[in-house]
This record gives sequence, structure tokens and C-alpha cells, in this order.
Amino acid sequence: MFEVKITDLGRNNVTVTEDMEKVNFDNLLSMVSPHLVSSDIHFVVNYGSGYVYAGFRSVGKIEVTSL
Repeated sequence: MFEVKITDLGRNNVTVTEDMEKVNFDNLLSMVSPHLVSSDIHFVVNYGSGYVYAGFRSVGKIEVTSL
């Protein structure tokens, strides 16, 4: 089980937190899509931290911790 916290997300700099069994693209996309208008969303996560990108622009920070 993992806790995923995404901060500074989108234009309003919201924070979303969710517990999930598996951290994958679909789960991360379901967390961020209500807060972003972009269609070119991707994620880079290394060693528990990373970023949300919309195109070439960083639109959020990701922290993943094991529960």
C-alpha cells in the first residue's frame, strides 16, 4: 500500500492525497485529471518523488511513501 501526495497541482496549486495498492499511470491520471485542463499529461517518479508534466511544463510535485 502506498500514499501518493501531489502538491502544487494545476493553476490553483491544489494538493491531493490518495492511498493506493499500485502506483501506475491510470491511478495517477485519475488523481490529477479533475484539476488539469491539458491532454498531454505524463509523470516522472524516481525513488518516491517526482513531477506531473503537461507537455513540457511541470504542473505538480509527487511524493510516494510506503504505508
